[in-house]
Amino acid sequence: MEIFVASVEQVSFSTAARQLGIAQLKVGNFVSDLELIPGVELFFRKRSYIYL
Repeated sequence: MEIFVASVEQVSFSTAARQLGIAQLKVGNFVSDLELIPGVELFFRKRSYIYL
């Protein structure tokens, strides 16, 4: 859940990954896996940022 919270706070998967010291791909995959559970997008994705 720390990855999700960092992504919300940073408004960016890349920035969240840097903050957490992990690969951006891991953040993106984590969020994608979370979205499978409810079957809805948790974030709206734009080219340079994300938002709820």
